[in-house]
Amino acid sequence: GGDKFENVIYRITGSSDPSKSLDGLLNALQRRDVKLWVLHVGTNNLHPRRGMRESDLDLLRLIVEALLKMNGKVLLIGLFRRKDIREELIVKAKESYVELIRQFQENEVNQIEFLEPPLVDMEECLVDHVHLIERGYQVWAEVLSKAV
Repeated sequence: GGDKFENVIYRITGSSDPSKSLDGLLNALQRRDVKLWVLHVGTNNLHPRRGMRESDLDLLRLIVEALLKMNGKVLLIGLFRRKDIREELIVKAKESYVELIRQFQENEVNQIEFLEPPLVDMEECLVDHVHLIERGYQVWAEVLSKAV
């Protein structure tokens, strides 16, 4: 939790800095046969006034490209609603995610799909402005289990 696209890139690629030597997840999982990457990221890149920036979407593209190189499929999950972000900004980000997938598919890359997140009741399923509570995770698990 709490990751922005930049944090995910760091986690999957690691660090070549000798003082912070860290093997990335992609390298660590190289010998595994990962069939499906479930990618739910971007919530913390949303800004309350401007939504998601084009530069953020460029980072998402890099993440997806890196995962696709591992030969599995990518299931990109849309963003959940938040109490502190206007609905239209979340919808716009979702449209950007769908467009990103369309661009991959236009280039004959069909190992990526979009999954609309469930519409959760924000009063019933969020502990604060963004974090799901157990009921929210149950709703999400039901939708996710049908997709995978």
